[in-house]
Amino acid sequence: MDKDRKRLYHLLSVDNVTGLEDLISSYAFDQGSLGSEVGNGRLRIYFPSTVHIPEVIEGLKKFLHRLGVGEEVKVSAQTIQDPGWDLLWREYFEPLWINEDLLIVAPWHQIPSPRPRHVIIMDPGPAFGTGRHATTRLCLVTLRRLSEELRGPWELLDVGTGSGILAIYGAMLGANPVLGIDRDMEALRWAKRSVSLNRLHHRIILSDRSLDSICERFLVVVSNISLDELVRILPQLRAKLKEDGVLVLGGILSNEKDEMIDHLSKLGLRVDMDLQEEGWVSLCAKRGA
Repeated sequence: MDKDRKRLYHLLSVDNVTGLEDLISSYAFDQGSLGSEVGNGRLRIYFPSTVHIPEVIEGLKKFLHRLGVGEEVKVSAQTIQDPGWDLLWREYFEPLWINEDLLIVAPWHQIPSPRPRHVIIMDPGPAFGTGRHATTRLCLVTLRRLSEELRGPWELLDVGTGSGILAIYGAMLGANPVLGIDRDMEALRWAKRSVSLNRLHHRIILSDRSLDSICERFLVVVSNISLDELVRILPQLRAKLKEDGVLVLGGILSNEKDEMIDHLSKLGLRVDMDLQEEGWVSLCAKRGA
């Protein structure tokens, strides 16, 4: 039975999304999709059978609502037989350069020589953040820039760690200790695999602890989740910052930037760095003067 189940895939069809295919595809990838294709005004997204598709559909509808097209778009799903993609899709998961010295590879990739300064090994698994999504890339670049400004040891809290990619890069950049938290046990399972693949289990602590239960303060707090969730936990994120700490936020659409800046301002946080790519924004905020 298990063998048969692995040969099934979910096919999610999204209609009436002309012009938004890239945004939706990148979002779906971080929810576990294996890939997507466009044809006849329809976006087809493929997911492994292990993904809980009703939860994916619910999240996608919320995402479409944030894009302002929730009412017009039709989303449907079906289960299909594996047409031989189980290994084929790996051919399309190519090594990814984030900047001149950060390369993200899968375990089956060969690392180029000379070896880049930083190499993150990620097993795509159900995704949860592999660097393909613009928000993940933006947060990685922001962490790199911050690391060049920080003096002495710095601590990192990654809220909603997903695959653990931001925690891993933070550790490579010098953060110690690093704490990554997530309430999704499946995400944590894959994050632990990622940390192990990168041999950083001695530097990174992964936990399902709630944000409320954390008493420590950190020089850098990063969270790459949805706007609604960011707004909800923003006071708690601020409370986890040291006096001179820095808050890095991802998962924000370009049309949500001003709203988030307003929320930050009300908490006495000023934005001193923002990066944009493919309709997404990453904000870096500090306590106001």
